Amino acid sequence: MLLNPDMGWVLLDVAEKGRQDMGQTGLYPLVQNVGILTGWSLLEPREGAFDWKALDETIAYWSGQGKRLHFRISTDCFPYYGSSYTCPEWVYQAGVPFQEKKDWGGQPLKFPDYTNPVYRQKLQAFLKAYAGRYRGLDSLDVVDLRGYGEWGEWHSGYRYADWDTRVNALKWLLDAWCGAWKGDKKLFLSYSHETELGVLTNGRGPTRYEEYLSFSALDYAVETFPAAALGFRRDGVAGAITGDEKRFSGTLYQGNRMQIAEFCNGYAQYKQEGKSIRACINEALELHPNYM
Repeated sequence: MLLNPDMGWVLLDVAEKGRQDMGQTGLYPLVQNVGILTGWSLLEPREGAFDWKALDETIAYWSGQGKRLHFRISTDCFPYYGSSYTCPEWVYQAGVPFQEKKDWGGQPLKFPDYTNPVYRQKLQAFLKAYAGRYRGLDSLDVVDLRGYGEWGEWHSGYRYADWDTRVNALKWLLDAWCGAWKGDKKLFLSYSHETELGVLTNGRGPTRYEEYLSFSALDYAVETFPAAALGFRRDGVAGAITGDEKRFSGTLYQGNRMQIAEFCNGYAQYKQEGKSIRACINEALELHPNYM
């Protein structure tokens, strides 16, 4: 079998025992890449007290098979896996404002105010420790920039009163993450469209392609960070792609930006819904991804 660098299928594994993961079992010879998922609150359960054990064990298992690694580590809410994958509670106890909502079967979710100076100081401290520990990991190819919103997918996070405040918050997050990694590993930013109609408290959202780019600071990301430092991903392929996202994907492809396409659902669910697996794969391939 021919294995190509910087492309291919990605297997997902959760760095926490008992979660929906591959259980660190099996060899998966047809898969070259493994994405490892965890969250800030699990890695820093108390301020300044880091727990890298579960992540390191998962790294060791897959690196031992010669797999290439992707970090899918979020500093914001990962509702699918429960509230443990989120901004730590001790951050809020330090006085950081937050907003709450319920989603995914009524789960209570919290989102911090990313403009708050206390939040920014604590996030930067975590990112410094996180990047400092793993920037020299030879088997690590991809680091997801999961800093805003549900799953860290750059949508459905803290709601601001006006457009400029939101955009400046996202720009700061981009600068903080990219600044921490210093270009030593390629970061990947989700370009998912904003899924909540009332994402601003005044109800104003993007209506044109250029506004879609501005509203999520995607134009800033492309203009500020070179292709060697920042790639992009679309979480939720085969079921949720918009025309603006397809257009943006084309500009990324023309600009030699690496991309990742993550599917909305798994093989079994698509089959149960009567969807053509080939059609789902074709939709992902339209984005010209390196990884799926």
